[in-house]
Amino acid sequence: MQLIQIKNNTYYFDNPSIIGLYRLNEKEVVLIDTGLNDDVAKKVLKIIKENNWEIKAVVNTHSHADHCGGNGLIQKRTEADFYSSRIEKSYIETTSTEPHYLFGSYPPKVLRAKFLQAKPSNIDIVIDEDELNIEGNKFQIIDLKGHSPEQIGLITPDDVFFVADSVIESKIIEKYKFLYNYSLKELFNSLDMIKEIKAEYYVLSHGGVKKSIEQDIDNNLKVLESLNEFILDYLETPDNKNNIHKAMIKEYGLIENIPNYYLNDSLLSSHLGYLIEEGKIAFEVIDGEVKYNK
Repeated sequence: MQLIQIKNNTYYFDNPSIIGLYRLNEKEVVLIDTGLNDDVAKKVLKIIKENNWEIKAVVNTHSHADHCGGNGLIQKRTEADFYSSRIEKSYIETTSTEPHYLFGSYPPKVLRAKFLQAKPSNIDIVIDEDELNIEGNKFQIIDLKGHSPEQIGLITPDDVFFVADSVIESKIIEKYKFLYNYSLKELFNSLDMIKEIKAEYYVLSHGGVKKSIEQDIDNNLKVLESLNEFILDYLETPDNKNNIHKAMIKEYGLIENIPNYYLNDSLLSSHLGYLIEEGKIAFEVIDGEVKYNK
């Protein structure tokens, strides 16, 4: 793992899920997310120690394990204050919630693995305004709901915009085909808003640092709309969700394991819910089976 400077006091750790760092002063830094687990956090702490810095604060953009899994170790080894939005706080402090809602009840062990359930940690301060002031350094807070219930992004004083998981790099989309989302309508709103925000640099948690992300946003939108169109075409004949899921996987040429299945099933639910709310499909119970139709 390396620490790479973006501009002035803004840096990032080149982790599979990028961790941001902002230098408040000669001694103190802010982390933006903490990575998947203790192993990642240990590497971060090692680099921070080598630079003779201390962690003043940690801001979690959202509650998915690859963004908050290192919280616990950092809380044990530092006196940092931890920040998040109000809803994400509840998930970070009770990380069993995510596999619970994916499975629908108490989940089996395979759904409680580190990629879906981080170790729980505490959030000290809830961010409920559009500006965060830490030691006189002002960060702009951007509401980026959609990928998760109350994800946030940050713009540092250096005009570097950490967009969290709202935008995924085009090359990564080509590999994974789908974009996980909790609320598709809110994700569409967030993508439209990001298009209007001009920053000098953009940091994609999965994709790296870019001067422009317009093409990536357009590609994200195409992928989301493509799945909506597939569902609408498929529902020329009413069918249940399980069959829609099977057809979706076949159409996109994917092979699933158990965690992939439940993540894909959850994002399918988000698309179905969006299409229902938009009045494009309906659903009803017929003989003990929920069927969807145009």
